Amino acid sequence: MGASSVTGDSPDPLSGWGHATDSVAALCATFTGFDFASVREKITGTIIPSWVRMLPGYVHKLQDEMSMAPWSLSWEIWEEAHNPEINPEITWEANVRISSELCAEEKGFLRNRRRHTSKALARYLGVPESEVHPEDVPVIGMCGSGGGLRALVAGAASFLSAAEDGLFDCVTYSAGVSGSCWLQTLYYSSIGQQSHAVILEHLKNRIGIHIASPPALLSLVGQAPTNKYLLSGFVEKLRGVPDADFGLVDIYGLALAARLLVTKNELRISSYDLKISNQRSYTDDGQQPLPIYTSVRHEIPDSAGKVESMARDARFTTKHFDWFQWFEWTPYEFFCEELDAGIPTWAVGRKWDGGNSIWRENGFALPELRIPLMMGIWGSAFCATLSHYYKEIRPIIKASGLGSLDTLMTGKNEELVKVHPVDPAVIPNFALGLRDKLPAACPESIHHATHLQLMDAGMANNLPIYPLLRPGRNVDVIIAFDASADVKGDNWIKVADGYARQRNITGWPMGAGWPPSSNTEEVTKQQLASAEEQPHQAKNPAKATTSSNKYLQPPHKELGYCTVWAGTKEERHEYMDDPPHARIDTAADDHHLASPHAGIAVIYFPFLANPQVPGVDPLQAEFMSTWNFVYNPEEIESVVALARANFGEGREQTRRTIRAVWERKRAGRLGREEGERELMRRWRTLRPAMSTTTSNASLTSTVDTGVTVTANIGRPVRPGSSDLKVNHVRITSCTNARPATTANGALPASAPPNRASPVPNPASQANIPNGKPTSPLVSTSNPMPNGGSPAPQTVTSKDPKAAAQAASDMRNIVRRKLTGYVGFANLPNQWHRKSVRKGFNFNVMVVGESGLGKSTLVNTLFNTSLYPPKEHKQPSLDFAPKTVSIQSISADIEENGVRLRLTVVDTPGFGDFVNNDDSWRPIVENIEQRFDAYLDAENKVNRMNIVDNRVHACVYFVQPTGHSLKPLDVEVMRRLHTKVNLIPVIAKADTLTDDEVANFKQRILSDIQHHNIQIFEGPRYELDDEETIAENNEIMSKVPFAVVGANTEVQTPEGRKVRGRRYPWGVIEVDNEEHCDFVKLRQMLIRTHMEELKEHTNNFLYENYRSDKLHSMGVAQDPSVFKEVNPAVKQEEERTLHEQKLAKMELEMKMVFQQKVQEKESKLRQSEEELYARHREMKEQLDRQRVELEEKKGRIESGRPVEEKGGRKKGGFSLRG
Repeated sequence: MGASSVTGDSPDPLSGWGHATDSVAALCATFTGFDFASVREKITGTIIPSWVRMLPGYVHKLQDEMSMAPWSLSWEIWEEAHNPEINPEITWEANVRISSELCAEEKGFLRNRRRHTSKALARYLGVPESEVHPEDVPVIGMCGSGGGLRALVAGAASFLSAAEDGLFDCVTYSAGVSGSCWLQTLYYSSIGQQSHAVILEHLKNRIGIHIASPPALLSLVGQAPTNKYLLSGFVEKLRGVPDADFGLVDIYGLALAARLLVTKNELRISSYDLKISNQRSYTDDGQQPLPIYTSVRHEIPDSAGKVESMARDARFTTKHFDWFQWFEWTPYEFFCEELDAGIPTWAVGRKWDGGNSIWRENGFALPELRIPLMMGIWGSAFCATLSHYYKEIRPIIKASGLGSLDTLMTGKNEELVKVHPVDPAVIPNFALGLRDKLPAACPESIHHATHLQLMDAGMANNLPIYPLLRPGRNVDVIIAFDASADVKGDNWIKVADGYARQRNITGWPMGAGWPPSSNTEEVTKQQLASAEEQPHQAKNPAKATTSSNKYLQPPHKELGYCTVWAGTKEERHEYMDDPPHARIDTAADDHHLASPHAGIAVIYFPFLANPQVPGVDPLQAEFMSTWNFVYNPEEIESVVALARANFGEGREQTRRTIRAVWERKRAGRLGREEGERELMRRWRTLRPAMSTTTSNASLTSTVDTGVTVTANIGRPVRPGSSDLKVNHVRITSCTNARPATTANGALPASAPPNRASPVPNPASQANIPNGKPTSPLVSTSNPMPNGGSPAPQTVTSKDPKAAAQAASDMRNIVRRKLTGYVGFANLPNQWHRKSVRKGFNFNVMVVGESGLGKSTLVNTLFNTSLYPPKEHKQPSLDFAPKTVSIQSISADIEENGVRLRLTVVDTPGFGDFVNNDDSWRPIVENIEQRFDAYLDAENKVNRMNIVDNRVHACVYFVQPTGHSLKPLDVEVMRRLHTKVNLIPVIAKADTLTDDEVANFKQRILSDIQHHNIQIFEGPRYELDDEETIAENNEIMSKVPFAVVGANTEVQTPEGRKVRGRRYPWGVIEVDNEEHCDFVKLRQMLIRTHMEELKEHTNNFLYENYRSDKLHSMGVAQDPSVFKEVNPAVKQEEERTLHEQKLAKMELEMKMVFQQKVQEKESKLRQSEEELYARHREMKEQLDRQRVELEEKKGRIESGRPVEEKGGRKKGGFSLRG
C-alpha cells in the first residue's frame, strides 16, 4: 500500500509528536517545580521518582526517526498498520455487546477447560480419573496482587509453587492487578512459554537494569528489530487517534515493555506476543486458565445534587462519594460489569459511536491496541489522586514540623481526591452514544467522554477479586496471593465486602480479612456507645439478637501464612446483618466447606516474613519497595525462597479445602441424579399401558378413521433436565381396520423407523449398513381378500397363541382402492411449500491436516466466502496450540428463493503435531456434545423450536500420498464412522496423474473394507427410475472423490473463463468432470443426497447414540411393567398415594415449623435477658467509676492525696488516716 493511501486522514506527524513530548515535558516540569519549602526535595522524590523526570528527554531524541518521512521507521509502522495480512482485525466488523452474560467464546472456553481440570484434579487429589465427574470439578480462580516488580517476582514464585504441586493445572481463571498483569502477559507469550520457571529465569536476565536506564532503553528503541517491535503501538495510537492524550503512562509502558517483553537474545522477539487477543491460542482448547487483566476508571461526580442521589451506592466512599469503575480484559473481550457492555478484545483502540466501530477514511479500522500501552495502564499506580499522595508523604510533613501545612491539606481533602497530578492513559470510549441501552445507574460522564481514562486497578482493590465474582463464572474457590506493600494495613480481602453487598453476591465470606485491633481507646468508646443504644435496639428482636452476637463474639485470631474462609449461601434479609463466615483453621473445621449451604471458599496467602528464610522481610527490605525497578538474581532468589516457604505452610490446608469443595459438589450431583431417577421411576408407572420394546417407546394403533397413528409416549428424562417429555403423535400410514392387539390385550410393539425407505421394513432395520437401507420385503403369500395387495408381515411372539391371534388380527387390515379423487396426493406439494417457507439447515464437518485446502473447497462448493481472512503468523516464532480446536462458521445463503442455514465445523490443528494419537478425541467429543444437546432439547417440555446442530456429514480429507491411508487416517475414521456420515475425499488431486488417482482410490477402499469402516453410500429405493439409479451408481463409483478446489477464475486456451488452477502444462477446471470429481461430490452433498444425509444422521446414527446413552445412564425398558394394568386405575392409585404423602409432609412441616418458631422465640427471650443483664452490669460499673472519679476530684480540690496511705483495699477504702 502506497504512502498516499494512508496519509491525509490525521494531523501532521511532527506536530503530533511535538505535542505529545511537550505535554510530557511540561507535566514533569510541574513536578520538579513542586515546592514545599524546606521539604521540597523529599516530597518531590516521594511523589515522582527521579527516573520519571528523565523520560521526556529520551522521547525528543527519537523524533528524527519518528518524523513520518517516507521510509522512516514511523512511516513503515503506519504502512503495516493498514496491511490486513499483518493485522487481519482491521477488516473485521465490531459491535458493542450489551449483556450481563459471559461472551460465547468464554462459555466455550469453560466447556473445554472442564475436560482438562477434571484430569488435573484427579492427579492433584490422588484419586482415579473415573471418580472425577466434570460437573463436580470446582471452578478455581487464582489471583495475584499489585505491587510492581515485587508482585511480579513474588507472584511468579507463588504460581510456580502451585504449578509444582499440581494446583495450577486445576485453575480455571487467573486474574491480576498491576505487576500480576505483567506476569500474565509473560506467561501467555513465547517468552514465558507457559512456564513460571522460565519467567523467573527471564527476569534474572532482564530486571537487573532500571527500566528507564538511558543507554539500555535508547539502544532498544533506536535499533532494529526491537525499535519497530516496541514503537508500533505508539505510532498507531498517535496517528490513528490524534485527539487522544499521549502522556507519561504511555512512555512508562514503553519502558516496561523494553525490559520485560524483550528477551536476552533480541532476535527471538515476536510481534504475535503484543496482542491480548492472540493469547486465545493458549486458551481456546482449555489447555490453560483464562487470564483476566484489570484496570479502573475514576468517576468523580460533578455536582453535589448528583452526589446526594447516589450516596446509597456502596461503591462510593463515605467521605468523597467518588468511586472506581472496573474494566477487564480477556483474550476474548474488553468488558465493564457496571456498564453491562463490552467489545471484542481485538477491537480495543477503535473509535465508537452508537455501539458500532467507526471505519477510517481508507476503509480500515485501527489495529488492536498493543500490550506495551496496556502494561503502562495496568501498572500506573503513580496516577493516584493528590489525596493518595498526601497519605504517603504525611509522615514526612509531620516530622518536618509543618503542622499548619498538615492541617491545611487535611481540610482540603475533598478537593485533593478529585485531582490527578499525572493524567491516566486514555482509550476510545466504546459506550459513547448508548445512553438508551446502558443501565440507568451509569454515570452521566460516560455518555459524554470520548475517551476512557484508565489506571492501575490497585486504586480500588489491590486484589482482583471483583472480576472473579462476576455472574456466570461461578467461581467456587478463590486463591489470593497478596504481595501488597502492607498486606495487613490495607486489608484488601475485607474491602471486597462492600462490593459483595452492592452486587448482592451470595456466598462471599463477609467479614473475612485481617482482624481489627481490639485494644484501642476508640474501640472501647464504640463498645460503650453500642451498649447504651442496645436497649432501644431490643425492641426489634432480630436486630437485638444479631447485635448481641456481634458484641459477644470471641476475639479474632491473627492470620498466618495461609488462611481459609468459607462463605454461606443462606438467605439474608434487609433487616439482618451479614451472614457469618467460617474460618477454617484445622481439619475439624472442614465440615463448613462440606455443608450444602457453603458458599465461596477463599484461600489467602499473604506475603509475610518466614523464619525458614531468615533476613528476608517484605516490610523491611528496601529492594521490595513498589517503586524499586531493579532486582539482581540474588534478590530474586530470596523472593522465590520466601514465596515457596509460605506456600509450603499452606500446601496441605489448600489441598484439604479443594477436596472438601469437590466432595460437596459431588454429593450434590449424586443427590440430584438420584432424585431424577426416582422421578423417572414414578413417571414410568404413570405412562399408559403399552409395549416398550423399541428405543422410542412407540405405540401403534389403527382406528376406524383409516389413519394409523404412532404415539411416542414418555421418552426418558435425561439427567440434568427437570423437564418431562410430552406425548406426541405421528401419522405413519393410511389404512381401514380395527385396532390390532396381542393375545393378552396389549398392543403389538412397533418396529423402529427405517432408514429413508418409503415403505417401512421392520425386518431389515436391525442390520442396516451405513447409508445403505435394504429394499422392503414384499411377501407374495397371504393375498388380501381384495386381491392383488400383499398381506402385511406377521407379528412374531414367544407365545404361539399370542402370535396366532396377532396374525389373525393383522389379516383384517386391508387395502382399499379409491373410487374418486380425495386429495391427499397433493401432500408432497404441501410439504414443498412448508419447506421453502421454513428454510433448510445443513451442518458439515471438514477434517484434514493443514494445507489440504479445506476452506478453499468449502468456499468452492457453496460459491461464497464462508471463511474469514486467515491471520498472518510468523512460522518460525509463533506457537500453535497443542491440541485440535473446533471452530464453527455459520452463514445464511439463498438460491432461487430457497434459504439454507449452512454451518461448517472446522478442525484446525488436526494432524499438525508430533504426537497425533489423540487428535480424534476433540472431534468425537464435539460430535457427541451436539448429540447430547439435541437429546436434551428433545427432553424438554417445549420442543417447538429445536435447533438441529448435529453434524450431518463429515468430509474427510486424505493427503494425496498415492500409497494408502496413514495410520492416523485409519484411527480417526474408525472413531468417527459410527457417529457421522463419512465422505472421504482425496485433497489436491491435481498433484497426481489419472492412473495414480485410480490406484490410490482402490488402496483407500481396500483399507476401508479391511478395517470395517462404514462410509456413506447413497440409498437405493425400489421405486427409483433407471435414470436415478444410474446417477446414484455413477456418484458412488467415484468414492473416494478426487477433488480440486479453487475460488478464482482462469482463462482456458479456448478463451473460456472457468474456476480452476493454471499450470505450465495446462488448466485444471474444477467443474469439469474429466479433470476431477468435484461435481460428483457437490451432487452428493447438496443436489441429490443432502436430505438423505440428514435422515441417516437422525434415524440411524443419532438413534444408536441415543439408545446407548440412555442405557449407560441406567434407563432400561421393561415391557412387563404395563402388562394387564389399567392405566386409569394405576394413575388414580398413584394420585391418591401422592395426596396422602403431601398431607403427611404438610403435617410434618407444620410441626417442624412450630418447633423452630418456639426454639427461636426461646433464644430471643434468652438473648434479651442477657442483653438487659449486660446493660445493667455495665451501667452499675459506670456508676461506680463515676463515684470514684468524683471522690478523686474532691480529694484533688481539697488538696488531699488521691490515694490514701496504705493503698486501697479490695472491696472498699482503708479507714486508717
